Amino acid sequence: MPVQPLNTIDQETADRLSAEFHRCFSHFEARDDLFAPDTFFDLLPPMWRFQFEGSGEAFTTQLRSIAEGPVEIEVVRTVPTMSGFVTEHVETQHTPDGVITARRLHQCEVRNGQIHEVTTYCNGGWDDELRTRHAAEAPMVRPRPTPSPSRSSREGVLPMSSASYRNFTGTGAQNYQRYFVPAIAMPVSADLLRAADLGAGERVLDVACGTGVIARLAAEQVGPTGSVMGVDVAPDMIDVAKSTPAPVGSHIEWHVSDAASLPLLDDSYDVVMCQMGLMFMEDRPAALAEMHRVLVPDGQVVVNTPGTIQPAFELMEQAIIEHISPELGGFVRAVFSMHDPNALTTLLQDAGFRDVSATVSTATFQLPAPVEFLWQYINLTPMGPFVAEAPEEAKLAMEQQVVDRWQTFVVNGKTLVDQPMVVASGRR
Repeated sequence: MPVQPLNTIDQETADRLSAEFHRCFSHFEARDDLFAPDTFFDLLPPMWRFQFEGSGEAFTTQLRSIAEGPVEIEVVRTVPTMSGFVTEHVETQHTPDGVITARRLHQCEVRNGQIHEVTTYCNGGWDDELRTRHAAEAPMVRPRPTPSPSRSSREGVLPMSSASYRNFTGTGAQNYQRYFVPAIAMPVSADLLRAADLGAGERVLDVACGTGVIARLAAEQVGPTGSVMGVDVAPDMIDVAKSTPAPVGSHIEWHVSDAASLPLLDDSYDVVMCQMGLMFMEDRPAALAEMHRVLVPDGQVVVNTPGTIQPAFELMEQAIIEHISPELGGFVRAVFSMHDPNALTTLLQDAGFRDVSATVSTATFQLPAPVEFLWQYINLTPMGPFVAEAPEEAKLAMEQQVVDRWQTFVVNGKTLVDQPMVVASGRR
């Protein structure tokens, strides 16, 4: 039975503590008794990572040291949890070089009216290489385990965890079609199809087609005079794609294939599309080279990948790492491994595509309540069988941690996530 959060403080108390907490960011000052003398702080601002134990004065001193100018705070929401409260704010800094905006999510553990632990997540602009270096240099009071790469780390070859779509079996594909397609795949497909601008009679290849959502939408646009081929490395995905009704009069074929070695003729497609699949491919340069090969001269490639990981998914990754497996946390991180539009542009150019461009837009996901979406997501991905083998107490601890920390995203029973998406295109 799912564990439900039990609030230890009421909304009024949470709002009061939250207001005092946010003064630390806007005024760099803390009430003497707001924090315990040995409060644990785990902070992830843009381009920095640090942990320490200390008082509120130590916290505000640290915040003052990284601020680049006056700070304005807009509190988005505050939600009581079973162990304290979660609060979220938008932060604007006015610096000599311009305005810096970030969004921070704070999990505050409260005991006897004092904050004893603060975990902060932040999304905004940061350089991943610098962030990684700082994370290694910054002192870690309670370092978290991180997944170790299991494959080549050469550029474009993805270090995969054992949870891979290559070995995707069981009911995952059915769950993917039932839950993931309407909640996530459909909302992000509009920009991909808009960029492709398909026309009647065109021949379309959908690489990493999953259960075929893009293939079926493309078939509607190219009409009965066009054709669509969907390929995916997972046989179960193709089985579900074949069993899902296609538009009347459409011509869709399905094939099990690795994107890095497509069993298709040269110069045979007008458009190649790939929705949220490139980041899972073990050899991205080889996959893009194959897409280039099968396109006709001046044919178009259009791909999308999730942008910067958002706090909700970081919180899920953290819970999986801490309670189930560091390696499985690597699967969540892999989903967002191609968030940089410049890196995606470079990959397409290196594969021989010209007139390459990339844009970033935001898709809003209206997901089920936290406990429901957590298990839907796990069971529609290759993580499902591995999580199922974990001890029951570990699964319950993971669930409780996610449910507790996702409360700030819940509006009218739905979990709302604004997720950046990168859409890139080019021509052969």
